[in-house]
Amino acid sequence: HSQFCPPQMRNSDEYRRFWHKLNQGEFISGQFERVNKLGRTVWLRATYNPVFNEAGELYKVVKFATDVTAQVEKNHLEREAAQQAYQTALQTSESTRLGATVIENSVQTINELAGELHGISGDISNLSESSDRIGAIVESIRRIADQTNLLALNAAVEAARAGQHGRSFAVVANEVRTLAANINRATTEIENMVQHNHTLAEKALKGIESNLKRADHGVVLAKEAGGVISEIRGSSSEVVRAISHVAEALKEE
Repeated sequence: HSQFCPPQMRNSDEYRRFWHKLNQGEFISGQFERVNKLGRTVWLRATYNPVFNEAGELYKVVKFATDVTAQVEKNHLEREAAQQAYQTALQTSESTRLGATVIENSVQTINELAGELHGISGDISNLSESSDRIGAIVESIRRIADQTNLLALNAAVEAARAGQHGRSFAVVANEVRTLAANINRATTEIENMVQHNHTLAEKALKGIESNLKRADHGVVLAKEAGGVISEIRGSSSEVVRAISHVAEALKEE
């Protein structure tokens, strides 16, 4: 009998207990690993029945066996497949966990970016309003310069009429006109700069508002993606538990 047992079993305690039970008259049944005449591993579902002679001595063992190698190998493959599926499910669960973390971080980052864009948008709006106020002040200065220039011109005309007595006054009036002209040119330059800055501010504001809409939309999409990831994570956890139960059940077979 030992020649049909795997080498590691022949000298094992299990094999000695096997024969000890038979010698004690116990029937043994179960699933056994054996080796056929070609040296290949086979599995038997068998019962070993000890037969004693009239003297009460064991003289033979009757075996009833069925070859269940195909079923055992099938079960073995199923266990391996279940274990592999279990490991894959664990990896998937971990990946979804990491994905959920990434999504959460992305949502937080986009929210922070949206907040910063809102702040910048407010600053540029304030800058645009300041440019408008500066423009109004410059326009007031221009009007004052124009009025000053007109008054100086009238004063020069009156000084010319006064002849020699109005000559010094004419010089002052001319200087006032020159100053008014300089103020007019300066206010024109300031007005152009303010208008240019105002145009740039409006352009920047439109760009930020467009990006802000995209950022807000990105927040919505990221939150939706986070919800989907959470659902997938929950489903993958259920799959892990289910496959774990299957794997444990197959181990017990």
